[in-house]
Amino acid sequence: MRSVDDFVAFARRQWRRRYPDWLAGVADGDLDWTLHPPTQAEALASPDAVAAWATSWQRFGARPGATVEWVSRRWPSMGTQRLPARVRASGELVAGLVGQTAGWAIARQAVDGLTRGWPDLDLAAGIAAAARGMLALEADDVPRLHAVLGWISAHPDSGIWERELPVVGIDTKWVERHRAAIEPLAASITGTGTGLRRRGIGFLVRDLAAAADNTGLSVDLAGLARLGFVSAVVLVVENLTTVATLPPLPPPTPLPPPRP
Repeated sequence: MRSVDDFVAFARRQWRRRYPDWLAGVADGDLDWTLHPPTQAEALASPDAVAAWATSWQRFGARPGATVEWVSRRWPSMGTQRLPARVRASGELVAGLVGQTAGWAIARQAVDGLTRGWPDLDLAAGIAAAARGMLALEADDVPRLHAVLGWISAHPDSGIWERELPVVGIDTKWVERHRAAIEPLAASITGTGTGLRRRGIGFLVRDLAAAADNTGLSVDLAGLARLGFVSAVVLVVENLTTVATLPPLPPPTPLPPPRP
C-alpha cells in the first residue's frame, strides 16, 4: 500500500524534473500514480491500518486538484470492500505539496501574459528554459518582465548596457537578477537574444611570488585563459580586497626526486 506521504515524496521528485515542461504546456501537468491497494490477507492481518490508509486517501481526494479512483474488491472473508486504487493530482496541487504554490501561480501568470503578447510565436522551448527563473519572480515582477521583453522585442539589436535599459519600473540591476527568465524568453521572441551588453566576469590576478607592491592585473574570463600561467600553487579567493592584500608567498618547496 502506498501512503499519502509516499505520494508527496514522489511528487517532489517529479516536480523537480517535470515542472518546466508543465509550465511550457508541452507535457501533461498531472501526476497519475497507482496506490497498490491491499490484498485480503493484508487486510485481515492489519484491518485498522488498512482502514486508516483508506481514510487518508479519502481525505486527500477532497483536496482541490486531486482525484482518487476507487475499486471494489469482493473478498470471501470480508465481503465487498471499496479501496483507493489510483490518485491523480493537478500541477497546482503538486506545486502546493512541494511548497511552490505562490511561485507556480506567478509563473503561470507570466506565461499567460507571454502567450497573449506573442500569440503567433512558439514560446514553449523558451518558457521551459526560463521556468526556474520565472518560479523565482515576485508578483510585481510579472508586468516588469513583460515590459522588458516588449522593449527587447521592439529593439532586438539595441546594443545598450543591461543597466541602462529604459523601461519604467525596473532598477539598474533588475535584468541581472532575472537574467535566467529574460534570456531564454528573449531568444524565443527575437530569434537571437536580448541584444543587450553586459559586463563579463572579471578577475584580479596577482603573482604572489613577485614583489610586495605587485598590484596585479584585471582580466575577463577570456583574458584569464590567455595568460597561460603555470604555477604549482593557485589561490582562488572570492573577495577582491582579500586578493589585493595577500602578502608575497615564498616559492613552494620542490618535491624530492622519486627513489630509484
